[in-house]
Order: sequence, then structure tokens, then C-alpha cells
Amino acid sequence: MYALDKVDDVVTPQGIVIKYIHVYKKAGLSETIFDNIHAEDKIYHTLSKKDDIYYAYKILFKDSPLTDARLETIINKNGNCELKNQNEIILKNLIDFFNKLDDTDGRFLPYANFINDTLQSIYSNTKLKPKFRDKRNDETKRSRETLQEICDKYNVLKKRGMVEYGYLNTSFFMDMLSSEPFTFGTMEVALLILYMLIINSDLSVFRYVSFFKMLYDRINVFNNSINNAKLMYEIGYPNLFPILTIILDIESKALDELNSLYSAKTFDNELSKAKIIETIIYSLNKQFKKSDIREEAPNISDSTIDRVLQRLSQEGKIMAFDSGRNASWVRIDDTHDHKYF
Repeated sequence: MYALDKVDDVVTPQGIVIKYIHVYKKAGLSETIFDNIHAEDKIYHTLSKKDDIYYAYKILFKDSPLTDARLETIINKNGNCELKNQNEIILKNLIDFFNKLDDTDGRFLPYANFINDTLQSIYSNTKLKPKFRDKRNDETKRSRETLQEICDKYNVLKKRGMVEYGYLNTSFFMDMLSSEPFTFGTMEVALLILYMLIINSDLSVFRYVSFFKMLYDRINVFNNSINNAKLMYEIGYPNLFPILTIILDIESKALDELNSLYSAKTFDNELSKAKIIETIIYSLNKQFKKSDIREEAPNISDSTIDRVLQRLSQEGKIMAFDSGRNASWVRIDDTHDHKYF
């Protein structure tokens, strides 16, 4: 348990501190976005979850013979289809894992039995049966006991709140990998548990942006960082910052994507409203008032209507007629193409 035991002695490099600051700043700015896309929560989350399942499977079971087309078919059907082989059963089990994540309350803490149950669930209904590994000659404790000690240490440190979550999560991940508690499947379940720790560490962005899709783009660098950390781990000095750097970069880019998603949504909404107003204008009499538009579109704001009127005026399609209480507009270009609306 080198990593978790040494968290108080670690000096965080300035570059990592700067990355933390950037992530926290973006996360703070994103709070209003979460509020504004709440109405479309299910849509965005469903799309993100499908990406997570697809890319998590590609990462965890990279040697699987399943084609991309078959993967997408099973995922789109939520696993509710005829499963032809063991690989497809594992995919269905992974789908079930991600579906169950929706029921977590954001207060997840790891325990050995839960981790074991998670691993068993991934391989359920197959011939593959991972087990806790028997203790090796140089060990005095069984692997289950060692894993529980790692979990207990993590839970105490998280409750204490003195270690930044990103480094704490990475330390737990490395301690679990290095303890090799299972006969096989340790990497698979460790990565899934790391994901759970990340999404339950006050970072909501991965509800709408796929973590595993972004990790897939960096998987070679990520794996190399793990291998290098393991070498240092064996001499008691785990170097976790390369791994943490990748995770922080993913979190930062995910927050950028969330902002882009919201901007696109806002743009689409404004564009749709503008099209509605323009269509109304071309359906009215040649001379019309702003009140005529408002009557046809009572849910669209005056400011949006004004922007469209100003744009059409600048484009030479309409012209202001009179002013004050009698203000109206005259349509001078009737070449509006209705087929687009």
C-alpha cells in the first residue's frame, strides 16, 4: 500500500497544481450549464452512457472478436437481444454495470466485497470465474484482507479531506493494481472502480461526456504511464503524476466539451427561434407590426424578435415604416424560401 501510505509526503509539481486550478475553474463555470440542460438530461446522459459502454468494452476487452457493428447493435438494444457467445454476454454484463451506476447517490466508497461482486458480475453467466488470489509465499495476508485494507485507508483519507481527490483516486487505483487481488480481471475491475471514484468525487461532467471515449484516445499513453508507475512502485516510490496528468487532461477536455455542447444547444435554440420568427414575418401581410409577430409567437422574447428584425433590415429584406406607437415594418423582399422551414 505504498501509494496511499505516502500521500502526505508527496509534493505536488507546479504543473499539476495549474491543471487542478484549470479543472476547478471550468467545473465552477459549468454549474449553470448543468442547470440549463437539466430538461434534456436523459437524452444527453443516454448518449454519453452508450459511448462509455462501447469504449470501455474496447479498452477492457481489446482482444474481443466482436465487430463494431455488433457492439453497437447490442448496446443500442441495451443488451435485450439474443446473445450468441461469451463475449456478447460480457458486453451485456457491462451494460448492466453502467445502468446500475445511475442508481448511485454520489457517495460511493470502495469495499473489497463490492469490488469482488463487481468483477463477478462482469463475468457472470460465462465459464470465466475470477477469484480472490491465494496469498503468495512472501505475504502474510490473504488478498481479500489486503484489498480491504486498501479500501479502509482510502475511505479514511477521503473522509479526512486533506488529500486532493484526483491524487487520492489514482493512489487507490495503483495500490489495487499492484496488490493483484484476483486470479484475473484485476485491471478490468480496477479501471471500473477508478471511474466510479472519479464520477463520485464532485465532478458531474461525465454524466454528459463520455470518460471512456476520451480515455480510449489516450489509452497507449495511459498504459505506458501505469507500467512506469509499477516499476517505481516496486522500489517504494510510485510515480503517479503521469497517470494523474492524463486524468486531469481528460477532465479538462470533458468540461470544454460540455461547454461546447451547451453552446451548440443554445445556438440551435436561438437559430430555431430565428427561423420561426422569419417564417412568421413572411406569412403576415406585407406591412406588419411587432405585435403581430408576438401574437403568433408568444413564447419568444422581444429581444430575439428585435434581433431578427434588425438582421432582416440590414439584409434589405424589410424596412421600418413609421415610428413610436404606430411603428411597423414593410416587407420588401418576398423571395423567402419556405421549403427550409
